[in-house]
Amino acid sequence: MPIRDFQDDPLPNSGASKLLELAIRRARFNLRVALTAALVSMWILVLAGGSAEARRFSEILAAIWTVVGAGLWVFNPFLRSLRQIAEQVQLERNVYARLAEVPTRTGNAVVVTDAEGHIQWVNEAFVRTTGYERVEVRGRKPGEVLQGADTDPNEKGRISEALKSGTSITAELYNYTKAGRGYRARVEIDPLFDPDGKLTGFMAIQADVTAQRESERMLKQQTERLESAITAANLGCSEWDAADDTIVFDARARAMLGLSDDLAVMPFKDTHALLTPEDMQEWRQRLDRIFAGEVAHDRQILRVRHADGSDHWLNVTRFVTAHDASGKATHMVTTYADITEITEARQRAEAATRAKSEFLANMSHEIRTPMNAVVGMTGLLLDSNLSDEQRHYATIVGRSAETLLNLINDILDFSKIEAGKLELESVEFDLRQVVEDVGEILALRACEKNLELLCLIDPAVPVRLRGDPGRLRQVLLNLGSNAVKFTEQGSVTIQASLAEPGPDAGFVAVRFTIIDSGIGIAPEHRTRLFTAFTQADSSTTRRYGGTGLGLSISRQLVGLMGGTIDVESTVGQGSRFWFTVTLGRLAEAAEWTVAPSILGSRILVVDAQESSRRLMDNLSTQWGLHAEFANDGHTALALLDAGVDEPYDAIIVDRQLPDMNAGDFAEAVRSNPAFADIPLILWCALRYEGDPVPRGPLFAGALTKPVRAMRLLKTLERAFAKTPVAEQSDLPLMPSRGSAIATALLVEDNRVNQLLACKLLERLGCRTIVANNGCEALDVLKTMACDIVFMDCQMPVMDGFEATQRIRDRSTGVLDPTIPIVAMTANAMQGDRDACLAAGMNDYVQKPVDMRELTRALHASLARAGSVSAVG
Repeated sequence: MPIRDFQDDPLPNSGASKLLELAIRRARFNLRVALTAALVSMWILVLAGGSAEARRFSEILAAIWTVVGAGLWVFNPFLRSLRQIAEQVQLERNVYARLAEVPTRTGNAVVVTDAEGHIQWVNEAFVRTTGYERVEVRGRKPGEVLQGADTDPNEKGRISEALKSGTSITAELYNYTKAGRGYRARVEIDPLFDPDGKLTGFMAIQADVTAQRESERMLKQQTERLESAITAANLGCSEWDAADDTIVFDARARAMLGLSDDLAVMPFKDTHALLTPEDMQEWRQRLDRIFAGEVAHDRQILRVRHADGSDHWLNVTRFVTAHDASGKATHMVTTYADITEITEARQRAEAATRAKSEFLANMSHEIRTPMNAVVGMTGLLLDSNLSDEQRHYATIVGRSAETLLNLINDILDFSKIEAGKLELESVEFDLRQVVEDVGEILALRACEKNLELLCLIDPAVPVRLRGDPGRLRQVLLNLGSNAVKFTEQGSVTIQASLAEPGPDAGFVAVRFTIIDSGIGIAPEHRTRLFTAFTQADSSTTRRYGGTGLGLSISRQLVGLMGGTIDVESTVGQGSRFWFTVTLGRLAEAAEWTVAPSILGSRILVVDAQESSRRLMDNLSTQWGLHAEFANDGHTALALLDAGVDEPYDAIIVDRQLPDMNAGDFAEAVRSNPAFADIPLILWCALRYEGDPVPRGPLFAGALTKPVRAMRLLKTLERAFAKTPVAEQSDLPLMPSRGSAIATALLVEDNRVNQLLACKLLERLGCRTIVANNGCEALDVLKTMACDIVFMDCQMPVMDGFEATQRIRDRSTGVLDPTIPIVAMTANAMQGDRDACLAAGMNDYVQKPVDMRELTRALHASLARAGSVSAVG
């Protein structure tokens, strides 16, 4: 019967019906007893006699008593039974009402059919799930409404058999909603019987399991993919359980560890036997942290001893999958990847890299040793009296040697970067000095090509910084050299400006820009500019030469300094290379200390070059000067005449003006008494042939381009003070001939390098003693007092490292174990300087020896040793 009618139907064969039937039987019995009693009473009164009225009254009383007593007897239990019946009926109706609400409120669809399978009732969940209203499905069979093409015929057959036999069944079907949407349903069908056991219908409860089955399907796919990935990656697995402290290995893990099948399960404590002693301590420490709950996962490279006796390398990853209440691990899964081949390949590669580095170091040493002689002797030759033709030939030799040396340096740097061995310094430096150093180095080549070279530093850029000045100088030289090389006319400008404040207050990002008016670069060639061993095209290599390493090395160095590098270029118009680097900012300090005598002064700058005027405009603003400019001599003389009432305080003039030379201009100025006292300062482009600065009373000072800012400032201050200005030099003054500032011990096995070093040290005022190896050096130092030692590193009998350690050892008997020792070596690989200092040497000079660097090392070492007075 329909569930919706349950509350309105009589309660068949219920407990209340039985109570009602019992009450009726009791009432009938009690009524018979009451009637019998009434008749007996009546007859007693009659037989007793008395007046008729008395008997009549007695009879009435007896009748009333009998009726009332009978009524009470009959109806009291009946009323009690009726009350019990009412309570029982209400109770059962409440229970049935609650039971009737279950199918209406459940989230599962409920269907009740008659014995033939026709739908009699459905709940609200059925309507929501299928989209059918009750009136649309009543009287129809569920299969007609819900099943379709993809419904499993086997499941349909099972359900049909169960309905025929009147038995319960659970099945899973693919059903369809009214809108045609398919869903997967789990159906439980139970038969319904009347009290006599007759089949009256069926009740079906349907649950939508589509999402569950989809989740199961996805989980199965993920599991299959994971298993495939594990199989493809050849990963082994193991599981550890704290309950029994055992570890279970799968087949792949056993194969990697060389375990037999009977060792698939083993006590965890026995696994240490699989490890090599070198890894034991770290293995225990890592596991202790995992078991204590300090980490949930861990990775370690382990070397294990395989059953065949060989060592295997495994990448072991551990995951804790369960913890106890205190946070300690109770279950752990571990995966194993055999990386033996990769590890051995890496070891072979590292060995090959070491071999390559050693080869390059040896080759560098072998090449630099004769190169030291070539460069050094050529320098000495150029300082001697030569004819023009001889000087020309010697100059070619010198430049060729420098080119070869630059090539060697590029290859060594590229090798260091490729091997990841290049490390940056972090020292304090002056940015202006670095940029102006680069300008001076490039000046000679620029002057030979009649190019204007300019170095500009924006006033906003702090000049006291921390970083690697050597590598910064190298990048600037690479880009600047290319700019000069690929520019035939015009100018090359090196600029430094502020890119951004930096990641925090302690850092600053500086942008360097190198601008040229050269041949430019086609767009299709720019993409490979920073690739090693490539240039713009093959014709570039044929015409200009080069290895194609400079820009690649520059890109790597800029990246190490936290910056980027790029280029903008137009063919035939020039290029603009720029890069940024992040440098440490030091405490601000005034860059300039300007003498009060020149503050507010008026300066006239006479120069046809726009770049020179820009430089002077930049510097005069920083120094508090007022600069005016003239492109040629006649314009400058006109400005002087126009300002006779307010004359200029100084005049800076280029050596070669478009309309006259500097000498003619100076004579014209001096010829006018009004301008006779104005100091004139000459600046001119650097040329190789001799000293370009004219001597005489016309000029208060002379400078070469590119001008160092500090040198220009000091020249102005001396000119204002009427003090003659000598040409400045970066090298300390040489001692007078015949004097000796120090006795130097040269430890060198190469005869040519002995001769060269002796000549160089002689020029620096040293008396030189020569030892061919470390043993000879020890013998000399035991018997003769020396001021400084210049030590080669690679020598027969005893090398420089061992010799230095012996000298520093007081037990060897040398007179002065603290004597300054300067490495003078052709070893130029990364770490060679550190190795020299670690051995006890005080300084490092690289071959081929640069005269400036040798001078610096000599004076610095003697000053530290307390021989400053000897240096002068």
